[in-house]
Formats: sequence, structure tokens, C-alpha cells
Amino acid sequence: MGHEIIAVLSFLPVSAGIKFGAYPVFIITSIVSAGMDLIFVIMQRYNRQRIMKILAAKK
Repeated sequence: MGHEIIAVLSFLPVSAGIKFGAYPVFIITSIVSAGMDLIFVIMQRYNRQRIMKILAAKK
């Protein structure tokens, strides 16, 4: 849940483009940041069951 919220909040700096006037830079960095956070969401979602089975087998 944390990474999903961070991914949404990573688009907040786009509003700073008003002050600095460099919209492409803020948009590109926001998209890259959101993508990096969503990678962890995807990894956790699809590997959680497998990891839980491995941990249960070691007990």
C-alpha cells in the first residue's frame, strides 16, 4: 500500500513546473519515479504467495 501511495504522490512535483517552468523535466522524473515504485508493487503482488510457501516449508 505504501508504494502505491508514493507512486501517486510522485506526480506532486509537476505542480512545481509553474514556478520553474520546466514541465518536461518534472513530468519525466515523476513518471520514472512512479514506475520504479510500481515495480515493487508488482514484485510483491506476484511473489508473495511463493515466498510464503517457502517460509512455511522451512518451519
